[in-house]
Amino acid sequence: MKQLLNTAKNNWVKGKIKLRKFDSKTNEQVGGATYAIYNQQGQELERLVTTATGYVESGYLRFGEYRVKEIIAPEGYDF
Repeated sequence: MKQLLNTAKNNWVKGKIKLRKFDSKTNEQVGGATYAIYNQQGQELERLVTTATGYVESGYLRFGEYRVKEIIAPEGYDF
């Protein structure tokens, strides 16, 4: 009996989206901004909220094109 061995390797490239929110007038970092990440079909994949340092990082995403939109302004700010 001949045995067939097949090895598969996941070569998908992944990355993260990193954002930093600054106040345009004072250049201070702004926490509490909520962003949504959308795929090319317009489906929301993830929501991110900036920390006190204004920084946030997504989970791993497959290589591709995404749209990022601020959906909730931090307290004291508006769109």
